[in-house]
Amino acid sequence: MIRQRYRLWLLLTALLLIWGDLQAREIRYLSFSAKSRHNIFIRDLKLEEVELTLDGKPIEVGYLGYREVDTACAILLENTPRTAPHAMSMPQWGQVNPIDLIRYQMQDHFFRPLTETGPVLLGEFFTQVEVLRDFTTHEDELILALLNLQPRSAGIVFENIEVGGALGRGVDFLRHRPERRKVLVLFTITVDRQSYGNLEEYQQMLRHSDIDLYAISFAPRHISHSGAAFEERMNTFFFRSLAAETGGRAYIAGEFAYLDTLFTDLKGRLANTYTLGFYVEPTGEPREAEVEIRVRRDRSQVDHRKFLVY
Repeated sequence: MIRQRYRLWLLLTALLLIWGDLQAREIRYLSFSAKSRHNIFIRDLKLEEVELTLDGKPIEVGYLGYREVDTACAILLENTPRTAPHAMSMPQWGQVNPIDLIRYQMQDHFFRPLTETGPVLLGEFFTQVEVLRDFTTHEDELILALLNLQPRSAGIVFENIEVGGALGRGVDFLRHRPERRKVLVLFTITVDRQSYGNLEEYQQMLRHSDIDLYAISFAPRHISHSGAAFEERMNTFFFRSLAAETGGRAYIAGEFAYLDTLFTDLKGRLANTYTLGFYVEPTGEPREAEVEIRVRRDRSQVDHRKFLVY
């Protein structure tokens, strides 16, 4: 009897020590996408095929999720005279608002895979960000909000549209969400001079968050004339620098004829992303670690954030 009690005491002590160790550690999540050597998204990864290192040190991956991962997504559309130059779209007269092209694409099964994994917020921005539909898992409510959107064809001069402010508000919407994966999708024309001047601040903001940024900009990708505006010349660098902090992606497309291709890739990346979970030891001060994620597939390509702050 005494020996049994002693064994029970040892077992309880071990369990308490393990529980205390887990409580002292902090669970973190990282999202990544992986493509095969044929440039096709890998859809059947197993936990044992994924390797994670922080500052070169192997970290045990305890969780790997795919399309079932609970996700919060915020989508912000620029609704300004830049995306709505006409009072209304009249294709027969060659007058088509880019904002209409964007939302028509989004009405075609864009929301469904997102709402199946978690709530989606839809908003617009001009002088400030306005929520069209708060976080919801009902696809029809998001589509109705799109249908009710009124293109804004009059207002301030184009150069005063602060994209960085919209980016910051999008991060605020997602910052304290409980979901394991958080995604911000931003549609705009070009960066503005003020936002570009604060690039490093926005990079740090995204580096300290656990949000994946997908930025879609419709400025020319390659500037062909010397008189191009500052915003157009620096636009690609700005959004690619921000997306690289999160493992997301920046799409730069000057021609709306490529909108179908853009949305196909965007929907593919949003749907085919993995999320891994692991424990880290919290420190007194925020610590920055270099991240590397590998998958054991021949010549595979993995996209993920480069740094983790915890």
